[in-house]
Amino acid sequence: MRFVKMLAACMLALCALWTAGPALADYSVVVDDSDLSLAQALPKSVQTVALFLTDRESSADVQTVLLASIDRESGRACMTDLRTDLIAEISQVGSIPLAKIYVLGGPNLMMKSINELLEMNVSSYVTLDVSSFVQIAESVGGMQMTLSAEEAAALGCAEGLQTLDGAQTMAYMRLPDEADAARSHQYKAVMQLLYQGTRDKNPFALMGLARKLMSTMTTNMGLMDMISLATTVMGGSEREEYMLPSTTPLTATEYEGMTAYTGDWTAIRQELHAFLFP
Repeated sequence: MRFVKMLAACMLALCALWTAGPALADYSVVVDDSDLSLAQALPKSVQTVALFLTDRESSADVQTVLLASIDRESGRACMTDLRTDLIAEISQVGSIPLAKIYVLGGPNLMMKSINELLEMNVSSYVTLDVSSFVQIAESVGGMQMTLSAEEAAALGCAEGLQTLDGAQTMAYMRLPDEADAARSHQYKAVMQLLYQGTRDKNPFALMGLARKLMSTMTTNMGLMDMISLATTVMGGSEREEYMLPSTTPLTATEYEGMTAYTGDWTAIRQELHAFLFP
């Protein structure tokens, strides 16, 4: 039930209180929501929602991209953590890491790029600024996280299971990610905090959690669609998580002074589809 509670609660709480769309005029590349390059051959029962995590205190880039895919017929729920340091050729802007697309074209350009690169049909999104998670961590009594020796040393804590306060939680989320396929610190922290904030609660009691997130969130989803999706997930029994890419070889390179990676996007796409549409 852990993944069910996290995903369903996140969807319900976020969209129940805030349904603001992107301000397209703020972006240098304007993409209309009718031009998202939706793939037409995918199963119609599967809907994928993109969750974009930013950290305005450290960078304008998107730090983490999560794709939540829900099959309305079976209730199967899949969470894909898409690496943002992958370089792709984007028709509107050229060769660029995924992390830097959002600041140029907002959520619409992000969704369009994901759809074109991965042959997906993402048309719904939620954007969260993780700088608000200091208050979230404190509201749930601190984030419970098992720390490696390296993580513990960086945070000044003991190794093993620890309860991190708000400041330590943000420090954890800002730890540099390793070059291997380990999930990002943001991914693990967001999932853990959502779980701690929603376990053993009635869905309608999640409004307090949502209010703490509201000021740093935008979405184009409506309340009724969100409730319908969450209900489907809660009624299902199959829940899986995946780091993309996991099997496709990557080559390290440099982009504007930062380490980035290149890979075969056809192979990455096939890897994702094998996971989502077995």
